[in-house]
Amino acid sequence: MLRTYGYGFDVAGNPTSVTSPEGHVTKQTFDALNRATSLIEPVSGSESITTTFGYDATGTRTRLTDGRGNATWTSYNSLGLAETVTEPATTAHPNAADRTWTHIYDAAGNQKATIQPGEVRIDRTFDHLGRLTKETGAGGGAAASERAFGYDLASRLTTAGDLTVDYNDRSLPLKISRGTAQETAYGYDDGGNLAQRIDAAGTATFTWDGANRLETTTDPLTNRTLTYGYDPASRLKTITATSGQASTQTIDYDNMDRITGQTLQNGSGTQLAKITYGWDKDNNLTTKTTAGTAGAGTNTYGYDHAGRLTSWTAPGGAVTAYEWDASGNRTKAGNKTFAYDERNRLTSGDGTDYTYTPRGTLATQTKAGTTTNYTFNAFDQLIADGDSLYSYDAIGRMTTRIRGTAKQSFAYSGLGNDLAAITDSSGAVQAKYSRDINGGLLSLQEGAGAAAATLSDLHGDLVATFTANLQTSTAYDPFGTAIAQTGTKTNLGYQGEYTDPDTGKVNMHARWYQPDTSTFSSRDTATLNPNPSVQANRYTYANASPLIGTDPTGHATVINGGSIAGNASYTPGVGSKSVSEIYAQYGIMFGGGSGFREDIGGGAIACDIWSCDSAEVIDPTWIQQIEWNPGFSQDELARLGWKVMPNGRLVDQPNFWFASEKVQNEYMTKWSPLLTNDDLAFNWVAAGGLASIEAMENAARRNPNDPRLAGFKLMSQENYSGTLKRSKGIKPGSRNYAAYTTRDSSTDQRYGYYTKYKRLIKLKTIINEAAKEHGIDRNALAAVLIYEMSHWEPTGGYPGDAVGEKEGWQDWTSLGIGQMQIGTAREMMKEYYGDMGKNLSNRAIGGILNHDTRMAVRLAAAYMRYLKKTIKVPGGPHRNGKENTTRHINDWEAAVAYGVKPTDFAKWRSGGPAPTAEAQKRWNAIYGWVRSAANEYWDCVSSTSCKEPASDYNSWQ
Repeated sequence: MLRTYGYGFDVAGNPTSVTSPEGHVTKQTFDALNRATSLIEPVSGSESITTTFGYDATGTRTRLTDGRGNATWTSYNSLGLAETVTEPATTAHPNAADRTWTHIYDAAGNQKATIQPGEVRIDRTFDHLGRLTKETGAGGGAAASERAFGYDLASRLTTAGDLTVDYNDRSLPLKISRGTAQETAYGYDDGGNLAQRIDAAGTATFTWDGANRLETTTDPLTNRTLTYGYDPASRLKTITATSGQASTQTIDYDNMDRITGQTLQNGSGTQLAKITYGWDKDNNLTTKTTAGTAGAGTNTYGYDHAGRLTSWTAPGGAVTAYEWDASGNRTKAGNKTFAYDERNRLTSGDGTDYTYTPRGTLATQTKAGTTTNYTFNAFDQLIADGDSLYSYDAIGRMTTRIRGTAKQSFAYSGLGNDLAAITDSSGAVQAKYSRDINGGLLSLQEGAGAAAATLSDLHGDLVATFTANLQTSTAYDPFGTAIAQTGTKTNLGYQGEYTDPDTGKVNMHARWYQPDTSTFSSRDTATLNPNPSVQANRYTYANASPLIGTDPTGHATVINGGSIAGNASYTPGVGSKSVSEIYAQYGIMFGGGSGFREDIGGGAIACDIWSCDSAEVIDPTWIQQIEWNPGFSQDELARLGWKVMPNGRLVDQPNFWFASEKVQNEYMTKWSPLLTNDDLAFNWVAAGGLASIEAMENAARRNPNDPRLAGFKLMSQENYSGTLKRSKGIKPGSRNYAAYTTRDSSTDQRYGYYTKYKRLIKLKTIINEAAKEHGIDRNALAAVLIYEMSHWEPTGGYPGDAVGEKEGWQDWTSLGIGQMQIGTAREMMKEYYGDMGKNLSNRAIGGILNHDTRMAVRLAAAYMRYLKKTIKVPGGPHRNGKENTTRHINDWEAAVAYGVKPTDFAKWRSGGPAPTAEAQKRWNAIYGWVRSAANEYWDCVSSTSCKEPASDYNSWQ
């Protein structure tokens, strides 16, 4: 299948249209200031959905008007943080107070309180590093338990309510306990891959092949050992169980990496089940044919031009038509009709009426004269659904369910929403669930029945359990209602999540989903980018495309197509979501740094310039867009040093320079992490509008009073007060530079890298040849060598045999000009230089790194090449028409990953924080002063006046 996308742009380069492979055109319009003013999405040849946007005088987006003409307004404070969000008036809630969320911030920009409609309030406490330490709620229909969080000196989350997390020296979680009882424990191999996990289901083990792909998994419930096979493109092809309950599952793909089939056979080769999938050019699922399971046959699906499901033809030929309004609400399903208010809340449908609280949680449901009442706490968690009562832990997972006199408790694997066991009030186990490496379901054991393996489809729905034969099977309609069943009903079903047996609702972590109405029972607290516009709807499931969209967190849609739930993804995490996603969901920023500014795959956070009015999303730096007063020219702003705050840090809040002096001082006093001298100097060079340190020094020689040197002069001050109080006033438009003291008391403030890179001058040929040999940007390779020589490295950039002797020539010992670990060097020798390192001792390899400069540089280049080949991160081209694709990292990202374990770097670049300290530090340096130094280095070596220092170079001879 050949697919072609079309793109249109205006004269300013703004993207004005995208034509999908099926020929459907989505358009955008922009104003004279290049701000998006409308999004026009096609529905049919004659119908479209138009969403419009409005802005205030500073250019901040303040209005979103949906396709039905209902406007949501956002106001901002002086630092550009969302202060109020007001939703449209409804018949039930016409007053502004009943539809406005108000946020209160401290001086550091932390969202310390949220006041919701109906006088519901959430208060938060932060430590001096901006980390959430306590969250309390009041005014909801039920009491909200306090959430308390603790951290260690490395800013890792160590406690969350009654949960405790322990880590190893690589910041990988070792144990998660609830109170004094261990819930989950982990073991790792030498490469940091998950090798063992112990949870309530038992002990699972994992092994990895030479390409760092999952090779085997042992299932503690069925005692199976699963072996994974891959095709030449490294796509999962087979899952074979050769012990316990023998079976083979085969997965087929088309040439666009979309799954086209799953075939399950038992150990005798008998086919137990088969599912085949058909796709159109826009990646919509058009057919699903099942065999061997309940409701077997061919399902056919139709879509409008916006990708919303419009028809389903069931295997028996029955056709169900679906209709949607311009806000993404499902208004018709067959002969059932549904009505919604201006805030997209379902008010009636299929003979049932619904009412809501002012903040948007379901209050009552009335059908045939019977009313069910609902109660939510201040965190929007469902506490009572009629006679069903629920409680939750500090990270939002359901921990108990009470129905009458029966009480159930829920235990999880890791910090995700991956259910591991259910127990009754006496502690007796009612069910166990075994998980794969990433939280997908492998097997279950419920009641008195024997353990059985599980089969999940592309959507993650549990469609069958099996031993030598199928034991149970279930078919679902497109929105999750079970329509056919064989065998005993299981606790897990649609999307693989827990389904309440009495209410039929599905627990999707942050919220409960209602399959019969295709809506959530409460308003989404995360604000998504409204492109597509259906993402502005806080109640609709899966962007109105439920066959390939899932919502594992209750906050955002994840598109499936190239992977099958339960069949393992291969980036080890803690449960189905990484620790970082769990932290982010509750505003717990790992390391206290800047937060997530886009959907991170699992959808755990989804805040951007559209505002974060969530009770859970509270990172103060989610918006990085700086809108400047048009009264100042770019020259004026550059002269003022607008990119750098007076304390030398890059501006990290919008409109910083247009806040009052008091606000500026308070912000910097409470929110100003230490910078190295190199970072400070580089920032001030940039603020002065100078291209390099040489330009800075030349300017100083010509005119010591050159205003461009104002910030840089602070680097040589010897009178340090240790405070961050303003010593010279500045306001936009003035010609004075602010002078803030630095908290670094060193008197040697010379721009360090200037002399560091000169020690590489004699190596220019070696570096150039190594870069060519391995296809690496020579600037990026030079940057790695410059960074590894910096004072940040533990050996000070002066490697030698003494270091090896001191550390015992371990695999992890870093040596040589590239500060490469001995173990890494051995692997690179195997990968690119035959068996060169096969029979060499660690001491011998260390000697090469210390004394063979040419080979050490070649190995550094080889490792960058290897990292580029093996690490993939989100952000590839819109492959298959979807945005959740991956790409290989580039040369400069490899320069960052060079000093971070590859799996950790991949998680960090995917939105996770592991390990924030090292990854963020390298990122800031590599893309800051180190890159500048590398550019200067190559300029220097091409000139005749560039000379190396008299000393230091012999350190590598």
